Amino acid sequence: MNFSTVTWIVGGLALFGIVVVLLLALVIARLRREHRRAEALQQAEEERQAQRVARAAAAKAGEANAEEVLTAAGYEVISRQHPEQAIIRIDGQETRFALRIDLIVRKDGLTYIADVKTGSVATSPRHGATRRQLLEYMLVFQAAGALLVDMDSRAIHSLEFVNYGVGALTLPSPVPSEPTPPAYTCEAETAAAPVLEPSTPGPRSPWPYIALGAAVGFTLGAVLWSQS
Repeated sequence: MNFSTVTWIVGGLALFGIVVVLLLALVIARLRREHRRAEALQQAEEERQAQRVARAAAAKAGEANAEEVLTAAGYEVISRQHPEQAIIRIDGQETRFALRIDLIVRKDGLTYIADVKTGSVATSPRHGATRRQLLEYMLVFQAAGALLVDMDSRAIHSLEFVNYGVGALTLPSPVPSEPTPPAYTCEAETAAAPVLEPSTPGPRSPWPYIALGAAVGFTLGAVLWSQS
C-alpha cells in the first residue's frame, strides 16, 4: 500500500468522522429542543391546573355569597349545582349531553335558574355567550325565568325571553326581484381570439449537475493528491 492510498484512506476516514460528528450534534440539539418543549408543556399544564383550582375555589365562594344575595332578595334556594341531561335530535338521532346549573331558586311559586358570574364581560346580560347560555338553561330546566347573579356588584339581573315558546316562526313577505336586462354583447368582442397555450418548459439537462459534481470531486482529489 503506497502513501497515496493511505492518504486517500485517511482523508475518507476524516470526512466520515466529520459527518458522524455533525449528525451527533444534530441529534443532541434536537433532543435538547424536545426536552425544553416537554418542560414548557408541563409547566403550562401545571399553570392551567392551578388556574382551574383557583377558579373552582372562587366559584364555590361566589356561589355561597350568591345565596346570601338571593335570600336577601326574597328567593328560596332549593338546589345547588343541579345536574340535568339534555336531549337533542341530530339528523333524527338522539344525542344526550349533561348540563349543571349553579342554583335553582323559587319565589312567588315560580322556579328560576340562577347563574353566578364574575368579571367585566360575563356578568352583562347583553353579552351574547351569557345570554345564549341562560336560554339553553331555561329550555333544558323548564324554568319560568333566568337570573344572572353579578357577584362583582352583588346585583341580580332577571331575564325573560319574550319570544320563548311563542309558536310558529313568522316569515317576512318575499320581495319581488327586478327583471335582469339582457346582456349587451359586441360581435367584435365575441370574435374568436387566438388561444395562447401555456409554454411547458422542457426537461432540464443533467450535464450542469454532472459537471458540478465532477468539479467538486476533481478539486477534492487535487487537494488530497497535493498533500500526498
